[in-house]
Amino acid sequence: MEVKEDFLKSRPTCYVKLLNIPIPCGSAYIASSKFKDLLNNENFRSQVEVIDSLMSLIDVQVDTLVQILKDQFSDAEVDINSLAYSIYYIIEEGGEMVIGEKLRFRDKIIAQGNFSSISRIVRRIESTRNDPNIVSLCDEIKHLSESLWTHYDKNLRRSLNES
Repeated sequence: MEVKEDFLKSRPTCYVKLLNIPIPCGSAYIASSKFKDLLNNENFRSQVEVIDSLMSLIDVQVDTLVQILKDQFSDAEVDINSLAYSIYYIIEEGGEMVIGEKLRFRDKIIAQGNFSSISRIVRRIESTRNDPNIVSLCDEIKHLSESLWTHYDKNLRRSLNES
Protein backbone atom coordinates (compact mmCIF):
# COMPACT_ATOMS: atom_id res chain seq x y z
CA MET A 1 0.00 0.00 0.00
CA GLU A 2 2.77 2.41 0.90
CA VAL A 3 4.52 2.01 -2.50
CA LYS A 4 1.31 2.90 -4.36
CA GLU A 5 0.78 6.04 -2.30
CA ASP A 6 4.43 7.02 -2.68
CA PHE A 7 4.20 6.58 -6.46
CA LEU A 8 1.08 8.74 -6.68
CA LYS A 9 2.53 11.44 -4.42
CA SER A 10 5.97 11.58 -6.03
CA ARG A 11 4.64 11.70 -9.62
CA PRO A 12 7.86 10.33 -11.19
CA THR A 13 8.80 12.74 -13.95
CA CYS A 14 10.94 12.34 -17.05
CA TYR A 15 11.58 14.91 -19.77
CA VAL A 16 10.95 14.98 -23.51
CA LYS A 17 14.24 14.93 -25.38
CA LEU A 18 15.53 18.30 -26.57
CA LEU A 19 12.42 20.16 -25.39
CA ASN A 20 12.69 19.29 -21.68
CA ILE A 21 8.91 19.08 -21.27
CA PRO A 22 8.07 17.28 -18.02
CA ILE A 23 6.08 14.07 -18.57
CA PRO A 24 5.28 11.03 -16.42
CA CYS A 25 7.91 8.31 -16.51
CA GLY A 26 7.21 5.11 -18.39
CA SER A 27 7.93 1.46 -17.81
CA ALA A 28 11.71 1.68 -18.25
CA TYR A 29 11.98 4.04 -15.30
CA ILE A 30 9.43 2.21 -13.18
CA ALA A 31 11.10 -1.17 -13.81
CA SER A 32 14.41 0.16 -12.50
CA SER A 33 13.00 2.05 -9.52
CA LYS A 34 11.58 1.31 -6.11
CA PHE A 35 8.18 1.18 -7.84
CA LYS A 36 9.03 -1.90 -9.96
CA ASP A 37 6.64 -4.16 -8.02
CA LEU A 38 3.73 -2.04 -9.22
CA LEU A 39 4.30 -3.51 -12.69
CA ASN A 40 3.10 -6.86 -11.32
CA ASN A 41 -0.39 -5.35 -11.40
CA GLU A 42 -1.61 -6.15 -14.93
CA ASN A 43 -4.04 -3.23 -15.11
CA PHE A 44 -1.37 -0.78 -13.94
CA ARG A 45 1.16 -2.24 -16.38
CA SER A 46 -1.26 -1.83 -19.29
CA GLN A 47 -1.80 1.82 -18.32
CA VAL A 48 1.97 2.36 -18.19
CA GLU A 49 2.21 0.85 -21.69
CA VAL A 50 -0.14 3.61 -22.87
CA ILE A 51 2.35 6.12 -21.42
CA ASP A 52 5.18 4.34 -23.26
CA SER A 53 3.24 4.56 -26.53
CA LEU A 54 2.50 8.26 -26.11
CA MET A 55 6.14 8.91 -25.19
CA SER A 56 7.21 7.16 -28.40
CA LEU A 57 4.77 9.25 -30.42
CA ILE A 58 6.15 12.43 -28.85
CA ASP A 59 9.69 11.31 -29.71
CA VAL A 60 8.63 10.79 -33.34
CA GLN A 61 7.07 14.27 -33.42
CA VAL A 62 10.22 15.84 -31.95
CA ASP A 63 12.34 13.98 -34.53
CA THR A 64 10.02 15.25 -37.27
CA LEU A 65 10.35 18.83 -36.01
CA VAL A 66 14.14 18.53 -35.95
CA GLN A 67 14.23 17.06 -39.46
CA ILE A 68 12.01 19.81 -40.88
CA LEU A 69 14.22 22.45 -39.26
CA LYS A 70 17.38 20.75 -40.57
CA ASP A 71 15.92 20.90 -44.06
CA GLN A 72 14.80 24.52 -43.74
CA PHE A 73 18.05 25.74 -42.17
CA SER A 74 20.50 23.46 -44.01
CA ASP A 75 22.43 26.43 -45.39
CA ALA A 76 22.57 28.33 -42.08
CA GLU A 77 24.98 27.83 -39.23
CA VAL A 78 22.58 27.14 -36.39
CA ASP A 79 22.51 24.76 -33.46
CA ILE A 80 19.56 22.67 -34.63
CA ASN A 81 18.71 21.35 -31.15
CA SER A 82 18.65 24.87 -29.68
CA LEU A 83 16.62 26.02 -32.68
CA ALA A 84 14.04 23.25 -32.18
CA TYR A 85 13.79 24.06 -28.47
CA SER A 86 13.45 27.78 -29.18
CA ILE A 87 10.84 27.47 -31.89
CA TYR A 88 8.76 25.09 -29.78
CA TYR A 89 8.69 27.43 -26.79
CA ILE A 90 8.25 30.60 -28.84
CA ILE A 91 5.18 29.02 -30.45
CA GLU A 92 3.74 27.45 -27.31
CA GLU A 93 4.62 29.99 -24.62
CA GLY A 94 5.93 33.06 -26.38
CA GLY A 95 9.15 34.81 -25.57
CA GLU A 96 11.77 36.78 -27.37
CA MET A 97 15.13 35.95 -28.82
CA VAL A 98 18.08 38.05 -27.72
CA ILE A 99 20.15 39.37 -30.60
CA GLY A 100 23.81 40.24 -30.19
CA GLU A 101 27.00 38.48 -31.25
CA LYS A 102 25.01 35.37 -30.44
CA LEU A 103 21.36 34.68 -31.07
CA ARG A 104 19.86 33.36 -27.85
CA PHE A 105 16.56 32.14 -26.54
CA ARG A 106 16.51 31.57 -22.79
CA ASP A 107 19.76 29.73 -22.07
CA LYS A 108 20.10 28.32 -25.61
CA ILE A 109 22.51 29.69 -28.19
CA ILE A 110 20.86 29.28 -31.58
CA ALA A 111 23.56 30.88 -33.73
CA GLN A 112 26.51 33.20 -33.61
CA GLY A 113 28.16 35.42 -36.13
CA ASN A 114 27.99 38.90 -37.53
CA PHE A 115 24.90 41.06 -37.31
CA SER A 116 23.76 40.50 -40.90
CA SER A 117 23.94 36.69 -40.67
CA ILE A 118 22.13 36.74 -37.32
CA SER A 119 19.48 39.06 -38.81
CA ARG A 120 18.88 36.66 -41.73
CA ILE A 121 18.46 33.76 -39.30
CA VAL A 122 16.03 35.77 -37.16
CA ARG A 123 13.89 36.52 -40.23
CA ARG A 124 13.85 32.84 -41.16
CA ILE A 125 12.90 31.87 -37.60
CA GLU A 126 10.05 34.40 -37.67
CA SER A 127 8.82 32.86 -40.91
CA THR A 128 9.20 29.32 -39.55
CA ARG A 129 7.32 30.06 -36.34
CA ASN A 130 4.34 31.15 -38.43
CA ASP A 131 4.43 28.06 -40.65
CA PRO A 132 1.11 26.23 -40.06
CA ASN A 133 2.80 22.83 -40.27
CA ILE A 134 5.39 23.75 -37.63
CA VAL A 135 2.72 25.30 -35.40
CA SER A 136 0.57 22.18 -35.76
CA LEU A 137 3.49 19.90 -34.93
CA CYS A 138 4.38 21.92 -31.82
CA ASP A 139 0.73 22.01 -30.74
CA GLU A 140 0.56 18.24 -31.14
CA ILE A 141 3.68 17.76 -28.99
CA LYS A 142 2.18 19.99 -26.30
CA HIS A 143 -1.18 18.24 -26.44
CA LEU A 144 0.41 14.79 -26.20
CA SER A 145 2.57 15.79 -23.25
CA GLU A 146 -0.45 17.23 -21.45
CA SER A 147 -2.43 14.07 -22.28
CA LEU A 148 0.23 12.02 -20.54
CA TRP A 149 -0.44 13.83 -17.27
CA THR A 150 -4.18 13.46 -17.71
CA HIS A 151 -3.67 9.73 -18.27
CA TYR A 152 -1.44 9.54 -15.20
CA ASP A 153 -3.92 11.41 -13.00
CA LYS A 154 -6.97 9.48 -14.14
CA ASN A 155 -6.05 6.02 -15.39
CA LEU A 156 -2.87 5.20 -13.48
CA ARG A 157 -4.37 6.50 -10.26
CA ARG A 158 -7.55 4.48 -10.84
CA SER A 159 -5.65 1.31 -11.68
CA LEU A 160 -3.68 1.57 -8.43
CA ASN A 161 -6.71 2.45 -6.32
CA GLU A 162 -8.70 -0.50 -7.71
CA SER A 163 -6.02 -3.04 -6.84
